[in-house]
Amino acid sequence: MYLLYPYPIFRRIFFPILKLFIKEVKGIENLPEQGPYIVAANHTSSLDGYFLASLIIPRVKKKVHFFARQAKYGSFAGNWVARHWAGCILVDPEDKSKTINEATRFLKKGRVVAIFPEGMAHKEGRLNKGKTGLARIILENRIPIIPVGVSSNMALVFEKALRQLFLFKGRISFFIGKPITLYEYYQKPANKELLEEITNKIMKEIGKMAQLPYNY
Repeated sequence: MYLLYPYPIFRRIFFPILKLFIKEVKGIENLPEQGPYIVAANHTSSLDGYFLASLIIPRVKKKVHFFARQAKYGSFAGNWVARHWAGCILVDPEDKSKTINEATRFLKKGRVVAIFPEGMAHKEGRLNKGKTGLARIILENRIPIIPVGVSSNMALVFEKALRQLFLFKGRISFFIGKPITLYEYYQKPANKELLEEITNKIMKEIGKMAQLPYNY
């Protein structure tokens, strides 16, 4: 069972503060008020997830289950907080099927799952190659995807990004696309080529939102 307290208190205090640093949001009406669906965004900073959560959670009135690298939470306490308090889906590099199964479990319950398909945050002026785990989840669950473009001057490193907030120097914008459904792929065998095709299709939509090229 995912613990809710003191999560609502944190949400009511922290999210309004985060919104002070959001420069622009376009397409908020494209976020359905009920799941299940997946939010897929490009990754510009270690704080992207916090800001994105501050937009989605008030819409759905529930936790959003973000993918997070397990290496980030190396200790038992860190793993517990990430999974049981924040509701994160910790990515196990040794067992990716476990990660996909956990995402599926949330989606079957009508929840919202959020993922940065590029994996690592970066400032390269283009989108990095998307990982195909997203495509596997889509084929498994047959649910819509919301592409989101993120544009920010936030630092990549968590501590530096926090410093920007304290100095009121950080700004971030979100451009939310309309839901995508991929009915044409559901009856096809989930081979490598199909997974790549679906991934590239979604990444190009994210690129349109973020106004960044995807050259794969």
